[in-house]
Amino acid sequence: MTEHEWLTAADPEALVEFLDKSGMNSRRKSRLLSCASCYRLDSLLIQPQSLQAVRLAEAWADDEHLANDVRAAWLEAGPARTLAMSHRTDSPEYIAAMAAFDAANPKPNGRSDVGAVWSALSVIDKVIEAIGRASAEARGTDWVNDPATIAEAVAVTSDLRDIFGNPFRPVAIDPAWRTSTVVALARGIYDEKAFDRMPILADALQDAGCDNDNVLSHCRGDGPHVRGCWVVDLLLGKE
Repeated sequence: MTEHEWLTAADPEALVEFLDKSGMNSRRKSRLLSCASCYRLDSLLIQPQSLQAVRLAEAWADDEHLANDVRAAWLEAGPARTLAMSHRTDSPEYIAAMAAFDAANPKPNGRSDVGAVWSALSVIDKVIEAIGRASAEARGTDWVNDPATIAEAVAVTSDLRDIFGNPFRPVAIDPAWRTSTVVALARGIYDEKAFDRMPILADALQDAGCDNDNVLSHCRGDGPHVRGCWVVDLLLGKE
C-alpha cells in the first residue's frame, strides 16, 4: 500500500491488512475503533443492554479492572433477545446487536495485540451491513450497493485513520510540547469526547513550540475525531 492509498482508500479491510502486516496491531486502539463504529448504529441497537456493553468495552480499553463488568454486560447483551423480537437473523437490528456483542467480547484473545485489528474488522463489517440493510429496506434496494453502505465504509476508514494516524509519517512527540495546558486540554478532549476543542489544542501546541504540520493540521482539520485519536493519544502517552 502506498501513502496515497492509505489516505484515500474507502475499504477498511485494505487498511486493516496493511496495519496487520506492518505490525501495528493494538488491542486498545482496535477496541476503540469497534466501539466508535457501534455508536453509529444509533436506533438499530433496540436493546439498551447492547449500548451499555459498548460503553463498558470502550471504558475497558483504558481500565483493565473493568474486565468482570464487561463480561457481565457482554452476557446481558447477547443478541438472543433481539432475534426473538425480529425473528430474522438478517434483520438490521439483529446484525447491529451482533456487532455490539462482538465489540464487547471479553474473551482472552480479545485482549491480545495479535489479531486485534482483525477482530475490529469483524465488528466493522457488521456495522456496515446493519446500516446498509436498514437503508436498503427503506429504499427497496440491494444493501451491498446502497448509498448508506458506501457512506459507512467511508466513515469507518476515516475513523481508522484518525485512530492509527499515517503510518508513512510517524510522529514523535517532543516532551516540551506537553505543557500543563496541552495535557489538560488533551485529557479533557479524551475524557469528554470534546473534539470541538481540537483547534484549541492546536493553538496550545503551537504556543508550546510544536511546528509539526501533521499534528497541527490534524487538530485543525474537519475530522472526524473519535476516542483514540492518534494526536491525543500521543500527548497522553497512550498506545
